[in-house]
Amino acid sequence: MSLRLFLVAIILISLFVSYFALENPGMVRVNLPAFGSYEVTLPFLTLISFVAGAILVFLLTTISDVQRTLTLYRATRKARRDERIAEIYAEGMSSLLSKRLGAAKPVFRKILLKDPQNIHAFLRLGEIHRQEGDYNEAIRLHSKAREIEPWNLEALMNLALDYEKAGRMDEAIGVLEKIRDKFKDNLPAHQKLRELYINQNNWEKAFSVQREILKLCQVSAKDDPEYQTLVGLKYELGRAKQKERSFREAAKAFREGAKLDKQFTPAYLALGETYRQSGHREKAVRIWERAFYINRSGVFLRELEHLHLEQEQPDRIIAFYHQALLKKPDDLLLKYHLGKLLKRLEMVEEAFAQFQLLVREVPSYPLSYFHLAEIYERRGQYLEAAQNYREALRLSRGPLYECRCLACGAWAQEWRDRCSSCGRWNSLGDELRRSIKAHEPTPTPIPLIY
Repeated sequence: MSLRLFLVAIILISLFVSYFALENPGMVRVNLPAFGSYEVTLPFLTLISFVAGAILVFLLTTISDVQRTLTLYRATRKARRDERIAEIYAEGMSSLLSKRLGAAKPVFRKILLKDPQNIHAFLRLGEIHRQEGDYNEAIRLHSKAREIEPWNLEALMNLALDYEKAGRMDEAIGVLEKIRDKFKDNLPAHQKLRELYINQNNWEKAFSVQREILKLCQVSAKDDPEYQTLVGLKYELGRAKQKERSFREAAKAFREGAKLDKQFTPAYLALGETYRQSGHREKAVRIWERAFYINRSGVFLRELEHLHLEQEQPDRIIAFYHQALLKKPDDLLLKYHLGKLLKRLEMVEEAFAQFQLLVREVPSYPLSYFHLAEIYERRGQYLEAAQNYREALRLSRGPLYECRCLACGAWAQEWRDRCSSCGRWNSLGDELRRSIKAHEPTPTPIPLIY
């Protein structure tokens, strides 16, 4: 307020009080309990009341202004501090991303001296100690971050990883279970929890978590990796029951796995093995024969051969090959495995005919040349044997493998239920099948006649 307006206000108030005093000449008794009773004129009482109110308003306004000034000062100071901390944090992150852990560590500790509740500094320091192998310190720092924000997802995930690295699997699983309950749509937490259950061979819980993962991913296609993992976990659950010799429960799990995916070779193979172990050999034979017709995998032929030769019944497996070839005379996969069986039974000439056919029909498959070379060697035809061995090595450019993972491309000398390289179930395929498919002629399109 300007001085002129203030003087005008004083004059107006004085005129009002003078007029009020002329119109109200009487006295008023004022009782103050702590100070006694007083008689004052009404204009004086009015003036005192006005002055007291003005002083009160002035004091309240002054207090409000002081509070506003202090708040603004604190906010400005905090903004400057936060800006400085952000600069220090950026410096620490630069060192951390450059893998200069020794330089990054004191920078983040400096932040904690300025701001003891800075959760990001605790998180980064914990990560540094974990990378250095100091898992207990990493756990302590990430636990501090969790105390600041109990449901901070990054702090919880880091803490679970710390426990895992420290070998404290039960505690890691406990943290991940809490994340799973609180953040029901968090896919990485579910996947990590599944991984830990798999590492503990806890197939039942891993299967339960995997079902939730499928819902989160909205997976329906049976060739999706996550769906194949679900089938694989059901298969492993059956394998665990099989090891416990709970054959009925194992067979149930394998049948359920086969229903989930009719092309899941390990389930059929293990189901037949369960029947074989429980003394039902003929059931095992029927399962493997039926499974071969479903997915055409050579692993069933191998198991049938092993079972019949173990019983000294080579005529039964040879009869199966002949019946299968009557249904599909041009099946090169059958002829290859028949050739291997005949060679094993010392029926060399019959085996030789099968491999000669394979070399002619699928010239890029190295193992056919290898078997031919072995037959030539038995005959004493060493020049022909050397030529075929050389051709097998040229085509393979390394070890001779029958199977290759369709997911990661890793080679395997024989079929396995799970790839040892990428961990996928049912991913190993017969390389011969791929080679046969590659040499199949492309159908000639039929021209349209208008």
